[in-house]
Amino acid sequence: VRCVKDAVFVYSRLGGDALLPCSNLVSPDCSLIFWTFYKGGQVRYTEEVRGGQVREDSDKSSRMSITSNCSLSLRDLRVDDAGSYVCLMHGKTITDVYLSLLTITSLSTINDLKPGGTLALSCILFTYYDAGSCRSYSSVFNLSWVAGDGTKLPKDSR
Repeated sequence: VRCVKDAVFVYSRLGGDALLPCSNLVSPDCSLIFWTFYKGGQVRYTEEVRGGQVREDSDKSSRMSITSNCSLSLRDLRVDDAGSYVCLMHGKTITDVYLSLLTITSLSTINDLKPGGTLALSCILFTYYDAGSCRSYSSVFNLSWVAGDGTKLPKDSR
């Protein structure tokens, strides 16, 4: 089995923005471009862009636009935006894009923090496959906590 299409993994945060590239276009004519969306576990594709135009009946239409190079721009990202996006031209896949969204929350408020106190953070990664905790459960994802200077933190660090 040989895969000849490009697969791109894009990561962003809930409420953030994402740019989903349509790579290796033979023609820069976006009127030939279609974008579809598929959420793992659901049995339906939705057409988000037809002929280079965002479909008005898309639930994402107010937050979506096509760039001059036919990439798909999404704003104000929501949990339901995580999934597989496919850029097509003449019915053929140009680029598969997998959008994953990260959220980090804390039950503590900044006012609760004291020297020597505990801050518990919760991390959820919403992916094409499912929503999972931010533990290493896949060869595709490798998430770890790091300090401000980028050094990896041990599991039970302060």
